Amino acid sequence: GNAILYECVMTIMKIEAEENLRVLAVNILGRFLTNRDNNIRYVALQTLQIVVEFNNAAVHRHRQVIVDCLRDPDISIRAR
Repeated sequence: GNAILYECVMTIMKIEAEENLRVLAVNILGRFLTNRDNNIRYVALQTLQIVVEFNNAAVHRHRQVIVDCLRDPDISIRAR
């Protein structure tokens, strides 16, 4: 399920879809950040790092969860 959602997010970002659809994609990434699986959170952070360059406002809505990742026990999550 998460792999398919991630591919949908990437497709939305690559085709430069409508703003509402892009916000939905960022929200999916935001939900990935709350997942217990470190790999999913890592990929979400990595993708949000790219998305923030062209859609700062949508990423900003997930600021608290992103800041919480700075306290994660996994160093790869904190570093991202």
